[in-house]
Amino acid sequence: MSDNVEQIFEDPVHLIFMASTAHDTAWENYKSNEDKKELLNNLDIARIFYESAFEKLDCENTDDTPINEVACRATLADCHYHLWKNQNTELKVEEHGVQSNSNAFRALTEYEHALLLDFQSGAGDFRRPEIQAQTLLRLSELWMKQSLYLSTAQGLSEAIHYLLIKVRILLSLNTSFPNLCLMLGHYYLQQKDLTNNDDALENGKKWLMRAIHSNDYDDPKFLHDKELAREYYSGLSAH
Repeated sequence: MSDNVEQIFEDPVHLIFMASTAHDTAWENYKSNEDKKELLNNLDIARIFYESAFEKLDCENTDDTPINEVACRATLADCHYHLWKNQNTELKVEEHGVQSNSNAFRALTEYEHALLLDFQSGAGDFRRPEIQAQTLLRLSELWMKQSLYLSTAQGLSEAIHYLLIKVRILLSLNTSFPNLCLMLGHYYLQQKDLTNNDDALENGKKWLMRAIHSNDYDDPKFLHDKELAREYYSGLSAH
């Protein structure tokens, strides 16, 4: 019996199955009892199983496993994301970067890893609207936090460079998010105030307009960001 148990914990496929079961059960139970503590405990169990599975896969260095690594990496990232959000450390991450919180950092790392694998495999999971509206939305929030950190720690140019790379990734997936475009517009307009550079002004206007026309996925925060962009742009046009 103990040998069978040990074998299960050595098999990444079994570990992925247990992780997926723990993750799905966590959300199913939460829908019925809304017990947030139980939800987070179960997500942490799923996280442990996923991480153990990926450690085994990395050691084996094989592509012959029947695992959708893109989906599993994204789900692992979701676990870390929700664990981070429960810690109420968002301001700390804005001030000190995602590297200041292990869950935020691991969420960002795993989301980007999943995105890279999706590009490499050509699977196109991240082109699906339901994935963009959930997984990419959470990733965009982490990108935003990191850009805010960079804007104060390393300057506006670094923050702009960082976000331009991220927005271009989204554009390659035929989407763009209003929060990132609005922030880019804001950074460029801050740069215009500091340098009196007309190019910065035009870039600011361009990204505000792109925020206005970005996909909102009926997300309340995105709808709010689009409205802010409209007000911001209208104020610039009035002068």
